[in-house]
Amino acid sequence: MLLTKYYLALGLCLAMSSYGCDSSLGTGPSDPDTDRDSDGVGNADDAFSDDASESVDSEGDGTGDNADAFPNDAVETTDTDGEGAGDNIDAFPGDDQLHCAIGNWDNDDDVTTICIAWTACPAGTFVAADGSETTDRSCSNCASGEFGNAENLPACSVWTECAAGEYVASDGTRTTDRACTSCVDGYSTGLNTATCTPWTDCDPGDEIDADGSATTDRTCAACTLGYTTAVNTADCMAWDDCSAGTEIDADGTTTTNRTCTACLNGFFTDAQNTASCTPWLICDQGYEEDIAPTTTNNRTCNDIDECLVHTNPCDDDGDSAASCGNISGSYDCTCSARWGGDGMCLLPNCSEIQNDDPTAIDDIYTIDPDGDGVLYGAMSADCDMNTDGGGWTMVLNYAHKKDSNPTLDVRTTDLPLLDVSTVLGHDESGTAFWGHADNALFASLGGNEILFYGRSSGYGGDIDFTTRDSGCLDYFGSGTGTCTGVMSSHTLLLDHTAGLPASISDGSVNQGDLAMTEFPFYRTGHNWGIRGENSRWEVDDLSHGTKDTIHRVWVRTRPKSCADHLLRGNTTNGIYTVYSDNPTATQVYCDMNTDGGGWTLMMRIEGDTKEHVESNDAFGPTPCTPSSTTCKLSTAQITDFIAHPGRQIFKIAPDDSAYYSWFVAAGDDSQVWPADLECSNRPALAGDMDMSWILTSFETLSDATTGVNGAIGRYKRKHHYYPSAHPSGKLFFNTPHKGLRSTARTSGAWGRGPVVQRLPGTLWVR
Repeated sequence: MLLTKYYLALGLCLAMSSYGCDSSLGTGPSDPDTDRDSDGVGNADDAFSDDASESVDSEGDGTGDNADAFPNDAVETTDTDGEGAGDNIDAFPGDDQLHCAIGNWDNDDDVTTICIAWTACPAGTFVAADGSETTDRSCSNCASGEFGNAENLPACSVWTECAAGEYVASDGTRTTDRACTSCVDGYSTGLNTATCTPWTDCDPGDEIDADGSATTDRTCAACTLGYTTAVNTADCMAWDDCSAGTEIDADGTTTTNRTCTACLNGFFTDAQNTASCTPWLICDQGYEEDIAPTTTNNRTCNDIDECLVHTNPCDDDGDSAASCGNISGSYDCTCSARWGGDGMCLLPNCSEIQNDDPTAIDDIYTIDPDGDGVLYGAMSADCDMNTDGGGWTMVLNYAHKKDSNPTLDVRTTDLPLLDVSTVLGHDESGTAFWGHADNALFASLGGNEILFYGRSSGYGGDIDFTTRDSGCLDYFGSGTGTCTGVMSSHTLLLDHTAGLPASISDGSVNQGDLAMTEFPFYRTGHNWGIRGENSRWEVDDLSHGTKDTIHRVWVRTRPKSCADHLLRGNTTNGIYTVYSDNPTATQVYCDMNTDGGGWTLMMRIEGDTKEHVESNDAFGPTPCTPSSTTCKLSTAQITDFIAHPGRQIFKIAPDDSAYYSWFVAAGDDSQVWPADLECSNRPALAGDMDMSWILTSFETLSDATTGVNGAIGRYKRKHHYYPSAHPSGKLFFNTPHKGLRSTARTSGAWGRGPVVQRLPGTLWVR
């Protein structure tokens, strides 16, 4: 609080109560003549009769003049800081520099006078500089845009800004602030704006992109295609949807809605807003209806599993040789060996059909000569399942009426059929029963035996015989060569009465696709001619075209080896009948397991046998087997096995691998084995010699690997002379296909080193 230079006098009686004073200042004890404090002043005159140091109190403030810093000032008695101002008036009694209270100043530079209050800065001003003990406070007016609404403000305040969304209700003054009021809904402002502005209207066809606020205007965006709006619509309204089962009649605009029309029967839409109805799906072949259609959904189709719905469509005769696998919209046939074809597994000829079903009867069957090949597709074939054991595929049929000369039909993609009612005198020209296979189609049937049949109303006999002559087979399959070999290679059947083929003297050569028709064999006055020389129709006679004739040819395939039997599904080791190029069927032992199987046993030599066997009757009632003693095929049989086309491997296998062994197949220099020679089970001992042990008997024809056990190459047969003579006096290895020699030696090349054991050995071919 503010102080003045003087204070009210204190009640001294309270201060001096210990001295027994009463209400009269300076009054001592009642005895005036006594000097109690012995200070030389009697009690009557001593203001402090009990204080020897004080006797006078000039201003009567209760403090003796000796101790009173202000003996003439009844208010002040002390001056602590010695500045000349008593402690009662001094606001800062301990500071010899200051004595005015805060907020007051010494306006007359007299410490004994009263300090006065600083000037008050009124509203509208601010304190420019505060006062001090020696200076007054100074004030300044508020600047423009500022105000002060109280005294002694340290600074003026800036008028309030009317923010965006507010407008200025009243401007400020130096003593009052600016007043702001919020805009009402639908209006907006910027900073310190005098008035609010209404939001922009969004026209029809526009939607509110962002609504306005007190601080921002409304923004608009055009409706996208398919929408429309009214004024100030929050969102564009979508056109009406045309539901599933309807189609769009007319699309909308920003001011009109979409219109729809129902689908007609047979049509559908399964989604909204479809431009037009779609026709119902029609199930393709191989599919069936799963879900019936309506105007709101299409027909659905499921794949038909032909393999389940039908009885194995790949296997028309139920022999299970073909398996069916379903695929989308169709099926695939997986055919077993010998089977093929497109869409249905078929056998290549009538022989295979009979092999698959021995009970098959004479009939027309469907075959595919090249199986999965691309040259031929499925075709009908007339099969004779009875004559001479059956299995015959007809490849030529001409029933000719006398005195006519129709054109031949060379068939390239199908075969002639047989009309069982046909007799001599019928004319089958131009029908399905007329024609013959060309060379390529004949070859594709894979035959190894031919059946000729012919009748005439002339003087000749009936022709009815079979042949396995390889020359004739090759000629009919290639068009190059001749068929005269049937003279010595044929088998007559029961109905045969003609002189041909035993009396054949000649035959045409290189006739191409006319090989079967252009006199393939004849003798003077006895011919086989089918429009030969463009006009002659003859069966074992020379009647030109004046007689009724029937010519027919079939072909069949018999297993030539154990490998053929293996392909026909026979997988058990044992004795089988094979048909090589000689007329007589042969029984052989077949190994169907070793190294893939299909091995035909050609020869076995007993370990103690010194000479090579030349027996021609080893096969027959008691064929050679792995358990037999020394035995072998005849020279003719061996020739048949190694001469027919196809890759063959001669496998020479010793029964004991304890010693080196030599296995030699004999022959002369002019002959070549169309085969590979495989030497297996040869022992691998220290100091083992190279392949010269086998090359002493065979010359390499192509890329034979030497120095490696088990090497395979192509070899030319050579004749060799064994050092010792046979009992018969003949030198060893002086004839073709002599046989197999098995000799074991401890070391050395051919002919050197002691013979320690003669080992048994077997020779196989496939």
